Amino acid sequence: MSPSTEDTSPALEPVSDLALASSAVAPAPATSPKGARFWVILVCLLSGTFFGVLEAYAVSTALPIIVSDLHSDQFLWVASAYAISSTALLPLSGGLAEAYGRRQVMLGALAVFILGSALSGAAQSMNMLIAGRAVHGAGTGGILTLSQIILSDMVTLQERGTYNGLFGLIWALGGGVGPVVGGALAHHRTWRWLFYYLPVYYQACKDASPTASGIDLFGLCFSTGPMAIIAGVSVAKSRRYRPQLWTAWALVMVGVGLMSTVTEDTARGTSIGFQIIIGVGVGILYSATYFPVLAPLPVTSNALALAFFVFLRSFAPIWGVTVGGALLQNQLRAHIPASVQAALPGLDNVAYAVIPLVPAMAQPEKDLARRAFAHALQTLWRVAIGVAGGGLLASLPMRALPLHTQRDENWAVGEGKAGVRDFERDDAEKP
Repeated sequence: MSPSTEDTSPALEPVSDLALASSAVAPAPATSPKGARFWVILVCLLSGTFFGVLEAYAVSTALPIIVSDLHSDQFLWVASAYAISSTALLPLSGGLAEAYGRRQVMLGALAVFILGSALSGAAQSMNMLIAGRAVHGAGTGGILTLSQIILSDMVTLQERGTYNGLFGLIWALGGGVGPVVGGALAHHRTWRWLFYYLPVYYQACKDASPTASGIDLFGLCFSTGPMAIIAGVSVAKSRRYRPQLWTAWALVMVGVGLMSTVTEDTARGTSIGFQIIIGVGVGILYSATYFPVLAPLPVTSNALALAFFVFLRSFAPIWGVTVGGALLQNQLRAHIPASVQAALPGLDNVAYAVIPLVPAMAQPEKDLARRAFAHALQTLWRVAIGVAGGGLLASLPMRALPLHTQRDENWAVGEGKAGVRDFERDDAEKP
């Protein structure tokens, strides 16, 4: 073919799936102005997250009293039913939010949450409490998932770091206040107005009341929130998230390693100092783990990706409660004094049945029981070292990906002449 007749039209280049998906979104400035409606919605999301976390953590310090009041040995199911139900519906909540709109699903989750709280507070038996906690967990799972999905509709991934930090702060605040509230209500036998393992250490080994054991958790809880904000801001400013992940996992490994050295006679201030190291690592992880999930995906996949991410993050505590509870029980059976075991109605709930009895025990049974709890908890911390090491190894080969500056315009919340799409599409917009 001669040059005069050669085809000079531009060659067609393959179009990636990401490019096709990007046609449904519009680029936005790295930092877009936020109106009053944005902040109102954000405060509502933070409030829902706070109350969900508050009630979840409050049960941890109240559980020994609850077990005693309801005369049951099925204490593990109080936490497990909550965790299983909150986790099981998480992937579904993302699909429902895509199909029916964010608002409807969020309001439904809030209604289920309130119903579960009422059922738990009115429980007259352990079975009824477990059922109420299952309903309660389903509502909490929906609230936590929809909060993250709606946040992704409101801000770009580059902006998300700072707002992740706010959610981390709220999570830490709920986790710090919850055990104190739960302990105070349990101490006065009013735990019904509420609706494992650091509270166990302080109540069993340090003669702490339920309220005091909640205060003893402040080192962990109130180091998590500030570090979540700092980590989020650092990602937003540097556009990098891998160094934060590596640092966080290393800190968690060091912290739980130090906790594995704690005995029944360790000074309270020392154990709280070790908590702070763990809290710093956990706070960083709370903010930084979203980015490697969302960065490789188009923003139109945010809802489903976040639902699956929150599902995995919520599924882990189920294993933690189950495996941790089994380890604690087995270690206590092996080390608890025979004279103490003989006074118990059964060994199925030995961990929580013994805790209220420890302060009034005579010597040497009291010291033997304290030592048994400390030894059992040391085993749990050693297992946690391996878990944190696995997290560090998994994060090392991660690729560094850019943080996109787009929002899904089907759901975006913004201020403009056309008004605001408040996380809900009109019927005409639905496929």
